[in-house]
Amino acid sequence: MKNQTAICTKLLMALIIVVSAPFAKATYRWSVKNDFPGGIRNAAVGFSIGNTGYLCTGYDGTWTVTDCWSYNFQNDTWTQIADLPGVSRFAAAAFSVNQQGFVGFGWANPSGGQLADFWRYDPLSNSWSALANFPGASRYTVVTLVLNGKAYCGTGYLPYTNDWWVYDPVSDTWTQKANFPGSARQSASGFALNGIGYLGLGYDGGCNIDFFAYDPNVNNWNQVADFPGPARYGAAAFTLNGLGYVGTGGDGVDFFNDFFSYDPVSDQWSPIDSLPGPGCRHPATFSLSNKAYVATGIVQGAAGSDAVYEYGPFDPSGIDDIKSPVTSWQIVQNANLQLILSIPTNSQQPSLIELFSSEGKLIYSTKDFSSFKFDPHPQTIYLYRLTHPDGYEKAGKLVTR
Repeated sequence: MKNQTAICTKLLMALIIVVSAPFAKATYRWSVKNDFPGGIRNAAVGFSIGNTGYLCTGYDGTWTVTDCWSYNFQNDTWTQIADLPGVSRFAAAAFSVNQQGFVGFGWANPSGGQLADFWRYDPLSNSWSALANFPGASRYTVVTLVLNGKAYCGTGYLPYTNDWWVYDPVSDTWTQKANFPGSARQSASGFALNGIGYLGLGYDGGCNIDFFAYDPNVNNWNQVADFPGPARYGAAAFTLNGLGYVGTGGDGVDFFNDFFSYDPVSDQWSPIDSLPGPGCRHPATFSLSNKAYVATGIVQGAAGSDAVYEYGPFDPSGIDDIKSPVTSWQIVQNANLQLILSIPTNSQQPSLIELFSSEGKLIYSTKDFSSFKFDPHPQTIYLYRLTHPDGYEKAGKLVTR
């Protein structure tokens, strides 16, 4: 990997001047990362410890699994770690507290039933330890979130539930709290923001759009603004920079790839860029270094996915373009007015092609350079970024005919 910051400034300056205002509006964007190497799966769980992400368990279309993997965001690589020692499962729950990861609940293999066991992962020893079982009803598709160093867990199935519990990792004890005031449900979504927990969506025989805020200091719930997208369950949720984010999921027929941000100050939701891939349900999520990751999940026509997406700051000034193998790479418009890739005959092929609107929003992304053809709008500004397998990147701009 070359030093991108040191060698890109001069050539990119003209492009940055032309589009600096539009890019300034698009602080964050989605990008496609390397596929998850553990194979396709859905209903896996994710958590983060320091600057490392973790993805564990899930269903691979044939059986539930116990394998766990760590993710290094700096070089976009995965490493397999110690398996979860309990029974294989999917639709479990996970969180991290005090530099340790926790995994529990879930459904054991395709016909084994719901679970209540809990396990703690120590990254220093790469080992798991058994903890006190959850004292409530065994379940799966549970919401978990961390507030003030404690984990709050609730809802889930079997049957639909609305109870709410807090786990103290210091004493390894569970305490029941005020029930979630919405309908009993499973596959809801939740996130923690500024010491407050937020829980909504999910399935109770039908899909929901309601959301509620939980204050652990007074053990009380209040309803907040409804989610503005279609009702759904199995959606991803995370927080970044004072906002909550919720997206993907499904309604039993459709799979969604849209995303929305939630501002607790104004109690308002706003649409953001959609996931640059097919809609998915029950993906795993984790956050690292001001970035969030959405990985795997069930997609239309398949039992799972190995796709990984990153939502993070978009800094075009970090693009490496001078004295590199990608200097002559570009996207051009052919005689049929389609956008195509133009690179030297003997050049190594790009590992990623991304197209952006003039406002800096990602509108198309693919790893398949051989079939890349894009039908653009006429007389429209497009920005693009081409990534070389060795890490070089080429940025450009064109105006279509």
